[in-house]
Amino acid sequence: CQRTFARKNSLNQHSLTHTGERPFQCEVCQKWFRLKQTLFRHMRTQHGENTFHCEVCQQSFSRADSLNRHKRRHNEQKNS
Repeated sequence: CQRTFARKNSLNQHSLTHTGERPFQCEVCQKWFRLKQTLFRHMRTQHGENTFHCEVCQQSFSRADSLNRHKRRHNEQKNS
């Protein structure tokens, strides 16, 4: 393709979209990933500990944004 990149790393990552190569594998479930950061996110969200806890109902989440979305639901229920 004709895309250009300022950084070699960005070009290398983009090239993987054309080759389909997925060089990073999860050791837990054997799923493959194109980017290392995607593997890290997968490990945290799928196999890691849930470190964000709701103070209202004690439900736990692996991501802060998921907890914040959940908290808004509690607030909406309280206000309705």
